[in-house]
Amino acid sequence: MTNLSYYLLPLIWFQAPYASVRGPLIRLRLDDNTNPRLCLDRLEKSGKYSPRLIAKLRRRESCEKNVWEGMPMILAAIVAGNAVGLSERFMNTVSIGYFVLRCAYSESSFSFHGVP
Repeated sequence: MTNLSYYLLPLIWFQAPYASVRGPLIRLRLDDNTNPRLCLDRLEKSGKYSPRLIAKLRRRESCEKNVWEGMPMILAAIVAGNAVGLSERFMNTVSIGYFVLRCAYSESSFSFHGVP
């Protein structure tokens, strides 16, 4: 069996930029580079956008922060598990399981169906 856990490290890292609120703001033509951290506050205060859209964007922003906060732990766990010689099967199960569950969680906050 091949140990895939090290190969998943870059995929796990790329979940953070993928979860970023920046892409949806650019697609919705709502991006503002002057102070991107306050962009959602400005959108909300403007009153031009639906509360549902603002809520979706805030959820996505929280998702990105959650990815960044949890990433050091899972990356360290994968490296440490391999360093102490845990089985390839176990390491593959943990790393693939984390990646799949993280993707499922992230996708639940990315839906913009029906949002104007």
